[in-house]
Amino acid sequence: MKNNLLDRIYPKDPESGKYIINVAVNHYDEVFNRLDPAPYNRKDLNSLLRGYLESCSSDIPLKYNVALKIDVGEDIRQEKKEEQIREGLSQFFLFLLFNQQKKRKETLRRILFFLLVSLFSLSVGFYLRSLPHSDWLYLSLTEVFYIGGWVFLWEAIAMLTFRNHQSRVKQKEYKRLMEADISFRCKNQALYF
Repeated sequence: MKNNLLDRIYPKDPESGKYIINVAVNHYDEVFNRLDPAPYNRKDLNSLLRGYLESCSSDIPLKYNVALKIDVGEDIRQEKKEEQIREGLSQFFLFLLFNQQKKRKETLRRILFFLLVSLFSLSVGFYLRSLPHSDWLYLSLTEVFYIGGWVFLWEAIAMLTFRNHQSRVKQKEYKRLMEADISFRCKNQALYF
């Protein structure tokens, strides 16, 4: 049932089996941010298009590949711009993938730091508890180390399981969009690659 619904929302290319994400723009220049002065291979993607592509990509399970089909409202085909757009889209998602990988590495460093702090705090707490003292300040300090150790351990576990998983999914989505086949169709023309 789930794939039937997915097939109704996103058409499938009968030859490749890839799900097709359809995009419509009035002009080739609408694919990228018009205020960005960088060349096509370094431009930022139009924010609405980026949100749309990320949303569509998250709808389609990661085990399937995708293809982008861009309908352009212009009469004349501009092969040079199409190639620049293909390269620009690939570079844009490569950049996002690179940033996501950097964030993931930073998250793994933080996890390691939190685990070390947790281990230290819990060790100090266990050591202090083994010493014979009964005043309230000493017992409070012991509890501070215990509680701190468990809090840091929980944060490391949460980052490892929840946030790290989200980061891996984003990386896979960006990689899939980076490698997507991109085809264009101008007004009143058949689709071509």
